[in-house]
Amino acid sequence: MVALTWHDAGFDGSNGPVAGAIAVVVVGAAMFSPTRIRTALPQPAAVPTVLGCSWSAIFACVPETSDQMFHVAAMLVVLGGSELLLRATLPWWVHSAATAVVAWAGLYGSTGRPSAIVGALFALWPLVLPAITVMLVPRLALAPAWTTWVIVAFGTSASWMTARSGALGSTVAPAVEDAVLFGLASIAVALPFAAWASRRTEATSDSTDSIAA
Repeated sequence: MVALTWHDAGFDGSNGPVAGAIAVVVVGAAMFSPTRIRTALPQPAAVPTVLGCSWSAIFACVPETSDQMFHVAAMLVVLGGSELLLRATLPWWVHSAATAVVAWAGLYGSTGRPSAIVGALFALWPLVLPAITVMLVPRLALAPAWTTWVIVAFGTSASWMTARSGALGSTVAPAVEDAVLFGLASIAVALPFAAWASRRTEATSDSTDSIAA
């Protein structure tokens, strides 16, 4: 994917190899994220909805949206609609492949603007943040789904704030600074919230067991 967008995304510049390597790592991590969050969001159409949040952040910052973004949106609608009709989630590799397509749309749409590349990659944060949270707080998978959706909202807010600030700039530094700042801020909020939700779920479960006994 990075190779196909090498020229269009501007990776053929002096810092291209570094940017390309970062893109490979970020997209690779994002492609494995659905396998983590499916335990916390097992409902049909959940993962395509989260990918839709990433799509919206990409659309908000990349300069080129006419050729690919609406086709990718249609793909997400078809995936989500299929899961709702089947009343089941599609295999994990379908979600991972869809993640790669969303990432490709962002890199392709960046058209050589480094700040937009940062914004497009950080747009995958609504998917990655819940995966990190579930990995660090495994008990979150037992909590009600709405708690994970709150964490998705934290990630979406962070990606959107980056998309509409540093990612619109003419240089890459403000975009990187905003991505780091908002990323760390969302982690600082998400982890305590996940811990609280997990303790609350355990307390509720213990109370129910006591009443049943």
